[in-house]
Amino acid sequence: MSKPQFSIFSMNVRGLNVQFKRHALFRDLHKTKPAIVCVQETHFSTVRTPHLRSAMYPVSFHSTAQTKSRGVSVLFHKDWVFKCTNQYTDPLGRLLILVGTMNELPITVANLYLPNVNPVCFLKKAYSKIKKLMEGSLFMCGDFNCVPDTALDTRPGQNRAQPRKQLPSSRHLTDFLRSSDLYDAWRISNPSTRDFTFFSPVHSSYSRIDLCLIQGSTVPRLLAARIGSITWSDHAPITMDFEADYPARGMGNWRLNDSLIVSGADVSDTSAVLQEYFTLNVTEDVTISSAWLAHKAVVRGHLIQRGATRKKAFNTQMTSVQRQISDLESQHKSNPTPDLLSRLTTLRQDLIQMTLQSSERAILSRIPLITKSVVPLRRPLSTLPILEWSAKLERQLTRQYINKG
Repeated sequence: MSKPQFSIFSMNVRGLNVQFKRHALFRDLHKTKPAIVCVQETHFSTVRTPHLRSAMYPVSFHSTAQTKSRGVSVLFHKDWVFKCTNQYTDPLGRLLILVGTMNELPITVANLYLPNVNPVCFLKKAYSKIKKLMEGSLFMCGDFNCVPDTALDTRPGQNRAQPRKQLPSSRHLTDFLRSSDLYDAWRISNPSTRDFTFFSPVHSSYSRIDLCLIQGSTVPRLLAARIGSITWSDHAPITMDFEADYPARGMGNWRLNDSLIVSGADVSDTSAVLQEYFTLNVTEDVTISSAWLAHKAVVRGHLIQRGATRKKAFNTQMTSVQRQISDLESQHKSNPTPDLLSRLTTLRQDLIQMTLQSSERAILSRIPLITKSVVPLRRPLSTLPILEWSAKLERQLTRQYINKG
């Protein structure tokens, strides 16, 4: 029997004030179901309480700045119960420290967004604060804005030479890790692999500036670490798998996908199933009340099957696009040519369009009732007056890949 395990997901999201990006984040999370989620650059402000929760991730903690900049958040999966006993939030929105228990075991989670200037200096001050508060296993995730190894963790543009010497920030970070008994989780799992989490269109360069640091005592529990693809943000997510002492708890409840009772084809198909059911089961031997109660299970099973078929087809299409992005991204990391970047940009635009389509239901469910009475609910997103920002949003999301210089 395999041992229980849990995952930690960390990503610089480059702003979550747009509803589409929150939906894109939760869509990724609901697929992989990590126990702990650390996101940086949320751009939430202290003026307005951020809303970053879902049924699967009902517990969230935030560190925000006065303006819509910086900001870090930590979310916990509902099956990994976190009870917070101590918390520290940085007024600049660069550090969040959570101390408590997860499934009854002590744990400390620190989410960091280090500044571009003197990042290791900020890291040392943050770690001093963490050591005073921490209990149990420590997980430090975030955007560090520097790399541990200049040679392995950076790839310059076509017209630039690979640096022969360690950058000062890399030397300082490496020295800090050694003196603090902290380890780069991804590098431990991938000792000689060159992969990156951030692409700079301005310099056409890659770097691995997103890290998860763990203590030496936690290293034996590390099972795997991987870097995802750069899709709806300008950073790639990183995911770490760890051995758990106890398995996750519980299972979710089924909820009706209301789009299955709206479209003409779905309604006709469901009506045919119900008509056949009542024709076969309403007989002299079966009472009307019994047939009526039993039909609920039949229609539910039919809707689950139809929804699963639709979801499988959509996910297959989306997975295909994501796989193409991953393959092209690997090629572009090795050989950053304009042609590869153009093809990558096109595929990312396609993925954004697909994510916008999948977010329609989530967005429509949040439209005020007064708007619903005026605007037909099933009109496409592009025709909803309240959502005219969708085209503008797409341009904003894709601008980070083209003409950014």
